[in-house]
Formats: sequence, C-alpha cells, structure tokens
Amino acid sequence: MALGSNKRREQDGWGVRVEQAKPRLDESFLCERRESEFALHECMTDYVNANALMQKGSPCFRCQTGLENRARFAKEG
Repeated sequence: MALGSNKRREQDGWGVRVEQAKPRLDESFLCERRESEFALHECMTDYVNANALMQKGSPCFRCQTGLENRARFAKEG
C-alpha cells in the first residue's frame, strides 16, 4: 500500500483481501431523519452538538446514523 493512500487493507469474512477507502469528511450521504443529503463533517458536527448540548428538539439528537458515522470516522479516519 502506497504512502498517502486513502485505502486500507482488511480481510472479508472469506479471508479475501479487500481494500476499503477511509471515510472522508467531504463525502456525502442521504440523511434519513432530515431527508436530505449531507456531508460527513456536517453530520458529525450536528450530532455532537445536539447530544453534548442535550438539544432534544434536534433531529440529530440520539441519531443512530450520526453515532455510526462518528464511530466509523474515529476508527478508520
């Protein structure tokens, strides 16, 4: 694997080597709660703010997708 590569190697369930791209802050996805497309960094920022500040009216409060995005970025980013 080349230095500076945006991919990491891992084995799938069958022992086959696969390369997966690391999550990028500018990658976007469809947010089901907001019914709109958001960048990963927007999702994580809104998720952390809503939960740290206990903003219960926010759609990001205790959002499972936000939690998964934050955990995935922390693990792989």
